Amino acid sequence: MIFKEKANDIISKLKVSSKKNHVMLLNLVVSEVSLLVKSLETKEEISPSFPKVIVDSWDFDDDLGSELLELYQLYKRIISK
Repeated sequence: MIFKEKANDIISKLKVSSKKNHVMLLNLVVSEVSLLVKSLETKEEISPSFPKVIVDSWDFDDDLGSELLELYQLYKRIISK
């Protein structure tokens, strides 16, 4: 499943990034991305807070933030089918 692979890749990047950024915020994002993966298995849509946090507080040119927002868009397309 492409979504799960992308999500796991991003989670790995977040864990490495936790050395540079606020650990609690990154733990929240890791937790919510994991919940997105699980919700695809149960078909129950969730509304994570990380997209708003990224838009409001991360640097505009942060590659990991962009990947997370793209992952969330992919999630919304998949879950709405």
